[in-house]
Amino acid sequence: MDQGRNQNWTQVFFDKQRSKWCLAQLQRLRTLVDSLSRPGDQRPQTVLFCGDQKRNEALSSLFPTIWEARIGGDAGGISIHADAQTVEANAPLFLAVSNPMKISSGFSEDVDFESVIWHQGGENEWMGLNDAIHSRLLFLFTDVVCVFADDLGGIKPAVDLVERWWAACDGRPSQHPEGVWPTVIIFATDHNEDRFSQPHEVVDKRAGPSSRQQTLALIKTAEQCSSKTLQSFLEEAWDRRARRGNLFPASQLPDLFQAATKHLAGTRDIPFSFTISSYNPTKAYLHSLIAWLKLSVPHLGEHVALDMVGSAILFEAYPPEGHVYHPMDVWEGRYQRYVVEACDRVFPTPDQDVRKSDPSRISERPAVKLLTLFAEEFGKGGDWSLRARIAHLREVSGPLTRLDFRQNFVCLLCLASPPENVLKCAHSLCDQCVVRTGQPLPYHEYLFRVQCPLCTDMSTTKISLRPPTAGIRAWSMDGGGIRGYSQLCIFRRLENDCGCPLVNFVDFGIGTSAGGINILAMLACRWDLNDCLNLFTRFANQMFRKPKSAIGRAYARFNQIIKGCLYTRAQVNNVINQAFGKHSSRSMFDCSSAKIAVTSCYDFTKPALLTSYNGVKPQNKDPRLNQSERLDCDEEVLRITSYKIGDAANRTSSIPLIMQGFEDRLADGGLWAQNPSGLVIPEIERITGEDSSMLDLLISVGTGRASSDVTDQEFPLQSILERFGILGSVATFLLRKTFEHLDPESVHKQLLDCLSPSIYYRLNVELTPPLPRLDDVSAMTAIHAKVDHTDFSQPFRDIRLALLSSSFFFELEEMPKFKNGSYFCKGTIRRRVSAKNVKALLKSLHCENINFLLSRPQSEQSGSYLNDASGCHDVVGKYDATEKYCYMCRKFHLPVSFSVNTLGERVWLSAQLSNGMRRRISNFPRPMNWFVARQNLRNSKKLSCSGLDPGFKTKYKLRRCKV
Repeated sequence: MDQGRNQNWTQVFFDKQRSKWCLAQLQRLRTLVDSLSRPGDQRPQTVLFCGDQKRNEALSSLFPTIWEARIGGDAGGISIHADAQTVEANAPLFLAVSNPMKISSGFSEDVDFESVIWHQGGENEWMGLNDAIHSRLLFLFTDVVCVFADDLGGIKPAVDLVERWWAACDGRPSQHPEGVWPTVIIFATDHNEDRFSQPHEVVDKRAGPSSRQQTLALIKTAEQCSSKTLQSFLEEAWDRRARRGNLFPASQLPDLFQAATKHLAGTRDIPFSFTISSYNPTKAYLHSLIAWLKLSVPHLGEHVALDMVGSAILFEAYPPEGHVYHPMDVWEGRYQRYVVEACDRVFPTPDQDVRKSDPSRISERPAVKLLTLFAEEFGKGGDWSLRARIAHLREVSGPLTRLDFRQNFVCLLCLASPPENVLKCAHSLCDQCVVRTGQPLPYHEYLFRVQCPLCTDMSTTKISLRPPTAGIRAWSMDGGGIRGYSQLCIFRRLENDCGCPLVNFVDFGIGTSAGGINILAMLACRWDLNDCLNLFTRFANQMFRKPKSAIGRAYARFNQIIKGCLYTRAQVNNVINQAFGKHSSRSMFDCSSAKIAVTSCYDFTKPALLTSYNGVKPQNKDPRLNQSERLDCDEEVLRITSYKIGDAANRTSSIPLIMQGFEDRLADGGLWAQNPSGLVIPEIERITGEDSSMLDLLISVGTGRASSDVTDQEFPLQSILERFGILGSVATFLLRKTFEHLDPESVHKQLLDCLSPSIYYRLNVELTPPLPRLDDVSAMTAIHAKVDHTDFSQPFRDIRLALLSSSFFFELEEMPKFKNGSYFCKGTIRRRVSAKNVKALLKSLHCENINFLLSRPQSEQSGSYLNDASGCHDVVGKYDATEKYCYMCRKFHLPVSFSVNTLGERVWLSAQLSNGMRRRISNFPRPMNWFVARQNLRNSKKLSCSGLDPGFKTKYKLRRCKV
């Protein structure tokens, strides 16, 4: 068992520069947990020894091996150690040592700590702070507290210390019941104070309410501090915690301790809650509840709708292999306040029969359902909460058929998250419910066959999800009317160079105007590029057909002046419906492959996005409102997921003065985002809940640019406006700023400054000015020729390398193991595209194999941060024609292993081709603790591919099989 250089569990010290007491979060507990053989199954028990000399004598007698390792650490710190003889047991023993009468006066700079939390208070508050740390932090994770009265000056000072502990936490260390609080034992050799001969007298006279009698004992003689005595108290503590669901796996203890430390530093009055720290629903959960109640109550009634909330809480609160808290603790700590508030919002009138005089009575029905289902299903093993949820849904399957299920604002299984996937039966599920209920399919990563758990429909739906540790590959297409034809020509050239379909290498696509139509055709309709080119040509010829006679052209101009447009709404709808065919009536939200967004503009003033996804943040819409009312909100960007593909194509390309506007006041997205590349990073944050580091690749495709920047050209009216003096100069300035705002190259210049050249690629062609008009169909031939003659060899080569390297991602197979001062990491490199596509890219790059390198750079400068890391490179694996498959799931599986100094150390995994080209694989550089959190390895077990396990994103993960 490791006895590292710093053995302190936590440490308090005074910072003279800031004049504040500090509480350091150290890595010691995590180090001990990582040293255990089965941290996911073992449930440690902790004994806290408080004192000085007599404490040391007892420890030397009971645990001589640990004492030889010089237990104690800093005299003012609180150290923790593991008993080497119990590390393989189901309940390993942790020993904590503190001196409640001393505190650190300084803090060593070389101590390894995650962060420092500043606790408000002056230097004279050290005693109260030390008492609060013992009672409100250490007691939460301690089963038995041994106080050695001789080291404190006798029994009376020892009892006074216990009184101060209970006073520091107001008699309640945490929100758990008294039965799981630690047992305090006072060891003393003083036989003169007979009035403390009975334990209950100490409690009644000194420690307050008699409800704490079972948590305080008094033993007079130090000889009774034996292993037998400790074992009896530990067994009692184990039984009490087991009855209340308070036995935590060792893998959860470091995160719980970190949460408790932050809680202590930030809040003095509210006891710490384990149930809330494990999972605390946010306001998004409230929005989901409100959406569900508004949808279901008119059809199902209040009782049925709230009963479904109860079974959904059970399903959400008890994931497979998750910690089983007492259901009443779960209800009161997590969900009660949200259910009450949702009921108050949905049922504002108290005169309804079910509410009578108490408007909160109806919110108690979920608690009753939760307790009932818990009692019926708990103990059956496996995913019992899922079985209980599905059984309850089948009970109310009759009333459920009366609901209009084609909605996109709440997952109908968990009622806790916005959905992202629509099944054939029109029910919608979130990603986590897809993983938990779906069957993983062979050959492809994170491809599931899902049978609807809500109805009796036997049909199945294939749903593909992005792996949680893989980054996002994004496309962005500018607006430009007829010049959007160049984008399809560029992509066809790139696809020919790659030798495989490009739609297999995209996770997110965004477009404006003509670029939006191209994105919808390629990603929503899944058409190949030849079909997309034919579609664009047919669409342009039908939409922008010009009258041949002079009279016809004059009439068209006159009609434009009278009606304010060249093409009516009916004409545009007819052309769009013919172009997209059967896909025109499909909802954008039904597209469950790549995420799609097209830009629009509301009332010419407010930006809007029409999306095929919800993301991790709630959308700004109310399901009870009609579509036009949903747009009236104060958010910066409107996001709407309810549009059909044909309607979205209409809105994103509705050019003012050319096409007639729509009733919902949505117009061409080019009015605010001619180049939507700048929206990619904010949308990635909405999709993933993380920052821009999730971006693997961004390909931005323009619609042609003039040979010189538009800002350098003289505007058509500039020479005239300059004759009007100051007013003309102001008008010229405003006109120039307007052209700069509409210039897509200005966004391109901004992205060059904030994104690495190995991530961001801009593809565009130079056109001879003046640029073709937005409706000039005759320019398509010249645009095609210009694309064919433009040299894209270098950017195409870099893009092919980026597509190839980002096709591989890394996953940890198990928690990193702490050995010999470093963490041993065992994982696999996996592939998220088919072998055929990888071979095609290798062939296009004139290579046959790939070496995977591990790098530890000395610095993280922008040049090496994302592509080439300086320092030594270790070959950890190789990809060639003889692929390594898992024999059960038939997926690419390349085992790799390496060591890191700390879990926070950033490492690079890169793919090096045989011709020397090298680029990082998906989502690197990353520290290993990011993968641990993303895969939720601390709370899950390593199981086979036959089912599912907690960990996907933040809750569930796919079971992996053994090679």
